[in-house]
Amino acid sequence: MALLESVDLDTNNSIGITIINASQAASLDSRLQQEINALGLASARAQQLGAPITSIAKLRGTDHRVYLLSHQLEDGERRIIGLLKTGSKKLFLTVGGGGQRASML
Repeated sequence: MALLESVDLDTNNSIGITIINASQAASLDSRLQQEINALGLASARAQQLGAPITSIAKLRGTDHRVYLLSHQLEDGERRIIGLLKTGSKKLFLTVGGGGQRASML
């Protein structure tokens, strides 16, 4: 699988970070889109959320960025080993009495 251009973090060029923004999401190859969606699903399960909050579809049209940590295998293929999503978010906080309040961060 070919990732977008990656910034290497070690002298062997085996560990790298790739940054994907909303405008790049649509042009990613389908395998990379599927991997990002799968990581979003795994993250939702780990956090016991009802649905994924990270996916290619949810990235489009936002100011969010996805940072992928990847490792290059001996055959030259890169394997995604971590994902971090950043950007403006609307968080819902539970307040006294069971109500919720929305806050932009």
